[in-house]
Amino acid sequence: MSALRADDPRQLGTYRLSRRLGQGGQGVVYLGHSEQGAQVAIKLLHASLGDADVRRRFLAEVEAVRRVAAFCTAQLLDADLEGDRPYLVSEYVEGPSLMEHVVASGPRLGGSLERLAIGTATALGAIHRAGVVHRDFKPANVLLGIDGPRVIDFGVARLSEASATTNLMPVGTPAYLSPERIKGEPAGPAADLWAWGLTVVYTATGRHAYTADTYQEILARILYGRPDLGTLTGRLGEIVAACLAPEPGDRPDAEEVLRRLLGQTAAGGDVLSSGALAAVDGAHAAPRHSRPDAAAGEGTEATEPSSEGVAAGQGIATPEADTRPSGPETDAGPGGSRTGVGPSVPEMGVGLGGSEAGVRPGRDAGGPGAGQDREGDPDTAGLRLVIATAPPGPEPGRITDPDPTTSFPAVGRDSTAKQKQKPGRRVRGWQVAVAAALLVAVAGLVFWLRGAQEPGLEGTWTGSAEHFTAQRVFPVELSLGSDGGAMRWGADLHCTGRLGRVEGGTVFTLDRVTGYECYPGTLRMFPTSDANQMAIKVTRQGKDEVTYSGTVARAS
Repeated sequence: MSALRADDPRQLGTYRLSRRLGQGGQGVVYLGHSEQGAQVAIKLLHASLGDADVRRRFLAEVEAVRRVAAFCTAQLLDADLEGDRPYLVSEYVEGPSLMEHVVASGPRLGGSLERLAIGTATALGAIHRAGVVHRDFKPANVLLGIDGPRVIDFGVARLSEASATTNLMPVGTPAYLSPERIKGEPAGPAADLWAWGLTVVYTATGRHAYTADTYQEILARILYGRPDLGTLTGRLGEIVAACLAPEPGDRPDAEEVLRRLLGQTAAGGDVLSSGALAAVDGAHAAPRHSRPDAAAGEGTEATEPSSEGVAAGQGIATPEADTRPSGPETDAGPGGSRTGVGPSVPEMGVGLGGSEAGVRPGRDAGGPGAGQDREGDPDTAGLRLVIATAPPGPEPGRITDPDPTTSFPAVGRDSTAKQKQKPGRRVRGWQVAVAAALLVAVAGLVFWLRGAQEPGLEGTWTGSAEHFTAQRVFPVELSLGSDGGAMRWGADLHCTGRLGRVEGGTVFTLDRVTGYECYPGTLRMFPTSDANQMAIKVTRQGKDEVTYSGTVARAS
């Protein structure tokens, strides 16, 4: 979200524009305000509607989009296609995109993943029931609102096709195109289910099911390879595998997917209503995270909630409002509100009710980690080591509820010492506190020095980084050995480069870089208060300022 530019309109019809939310190939998205003061998202379209036939097709698609029921979707509220500046008005959804959330906070598992799958399948069911095909379903077009997941941007890709002069190139994000669309065949509902399957895999693992270094390789793997579902197993894994069938006729439709997710064997009642209730339940509760590398199939909680519980809207809390302090934080607009639409492949996702603006982490963010210092900030890592007084926490990537039955022994006291204490002599609370602080400070100093001298960085590190000028957040993966290693970064990790270790082991040269808009430079790593987490800063070759920075956690 940014201020309006000099050439941006201040008024469109009855709507007042206050902020620019983003811009992409289909148009510019603004934060608008109705005459009643309600916030809306307004997309000013690039499309030219001068041709009568184009306008007729455009109007027909808009009317179809209007018919989409409000099941986990951002509703189209208004449209003006008659003037020389056509625009669409939709609900303004406040919250991070699914892609932002996964990049910043890691994959979802358990009941949280189930509800996300249910909510997005419900949205696709509503979209398809209205006779609309999304055509650009992807993690960036799913917003995590306070009332559950919302799918945005449905029908907009079709609107672009309606105004296009050629149909040689399919509209949509390349990495989420189905095999038939890559072959040039028309997009149908089955293509959306293919993209849904890829989105669920990304949500559960943090990786694309056909991940590769270039888009060409990804498309080739989609056509001729087999998907990598990672830890996604059990019933949800089976449903996703069915949606990734090469032939569109072999894929289930959205309502069948939803029935299987809800455990319904018969089409009793409205499955979309049941899905909407199941997706919303728990949206306001505290999040529960699991490590990305944990086996999702190790228990029924990960992939197989009880049919009664999910169907009735009973589930585990979902992290629409993530409280984890680690990782990049999402940007807030005025007053902490934000658009909630994040980076996609290869450009930012634009949505009715969202924007193509990237994510710019900040301490005043309204998304994951809002109002908390970044653990990965090397400038404060040493201070955090000294003042930390809690015992070692859970393993990296896992947040658990505090155990009220756990108590921590006072430093310098145990049962034996207590028995030997001389009569009449008391150990005062402030003495215990001082002793604890001194011990923790010494331990922190030892750890910091050890981290600076003997990093022990060998292994795989995964995380995310923020590009300051582009205002984007993207995944990062480091594979380090004794002399260096390799780095992958960018949308779907499409950038690759070689790392050469220099200067005491925490500084690396980044060269032999491949990928679109990917550049060589220098990578620096800094220890944090977590021994399994490092802060990173990358400076582009020939530049003095840091280009992007973030945090990575040890994966192996």
